[in-house]
Amino acid sequence: MKVVDAKTTTLMRYVSDASGGHCAEPARLSYRYAGKELEIAVPRKLLGLKGDAFSFDFKWADNPTDLHDPISLCTSGDTAPNRRFNYRCLWRK
Repeated sequence: MKVVDAKTTTLMRYVSDASGGHCAEPARLSYRYAGKELEIAVPRKLLGLKGDAFSFDFKWADNPTDLHDPISLCTSGDTAPNRRFNYRCLWRK
């Protein structure tokens, strides 16, 4: 993500291609923060989520450098959770 202004940031998606891959910006997103808490509004459509029940996995990456492949998120910068672990969101209406 790249911060655009005090209320807007970007969603970045890793795209694998013949040159090894790159990050693309599919959308700009609203965000807000207070203290140590951050909230980002990501439309379900951007994640391909439909219906009243879904799940998805995610990882937070901060300041990655030399992003060559998804593993680069774990070897440069900082991630949460660490290394190969991820968070899982389960939603049921």
